[in-house]
Amino acid sequence: MPPAVLRLRVPADTASLAGHIRRVRAFLADHHIAHGLAHDIPLCVHECCANAILHSGSAADIDVRVTVDDEEITVFCADTGRGPDPGRCDPQRPPGLRHSSGRGLYLMAHLMDEFEMGIDHGTTVRMSKRLSAPPT
Repeated sequence: MPPAVLRLRVPADTASLAGHIRRVRAFLADHHIAHGLAHDIPLCVHECCANAILHSGSAADIDVRVTVDDEEITVFCADTGRGPDPGRCDPQRPPGLRHSSGRGLYLMAHLMDEFEMGIDHGTTVRMSKRLSAPPT
């Protein structure tokens, strides 16, 4: 069966973000994604888009693509902003308890099985979650 794909163009406006996250949840429900994943994936999409809206400095839409196939869910997000400072964003490092931000990248990197971020004429994020345990 070919993969199912949801494509979104999310405006750089936090007010519109909730509606797009509801569309992601509905898409996952339509494809019978397990309850836990149906919460983690929208959270990661929200964090990724919120980072682009709040930190990219761009007013352009954010391109989001969610793909479901037999093995995994893949999320791709791209913005055209300036991107984060690579020296300050390490998704593997837990944020300090006293910091008011910096949790989004950490959450995405730890909730998903794969997390990649590229910074070149904008920021691209690709993350995926396996639908079943990998073979041992």
